[in-house]
Amino acid sequence: MQVKEITDEFLWEKFISDNSPQSFFQSWLWGEITRKIQRIYGDESYMWRFGLYQNNILEGIFQVVKVTARRGTFLHIIHGPIMKNWNKLQLQ
Repeated sequence: MQVKEITDEFLWEKFISDNSPQSFFQSWLWGEITRKIQRIYGDESYMWRFGLYQNNILEGIFQVVKVTARRGTFLHIIHGPIMKNWNKLQLQ
């Protein structure tokens, strides 16, 4: 599998509606809200959207938020990734 950044909102939302329409925390809108909240609080955190591709076919998506907290810095993928088909071997 290849990991590529996704910048197309329509592609992102279409994938969610086709595979997991109840996934609010992986929606494009939730990512935008997260970015705005980070800016309001002056947080230097970041947010990225990635797609998992196999043979140039989008198989999964995940939104990653970099969180800087007192206990350390970590990457958070809330309620993700969203996959077309879950296969443990693909994610290893």
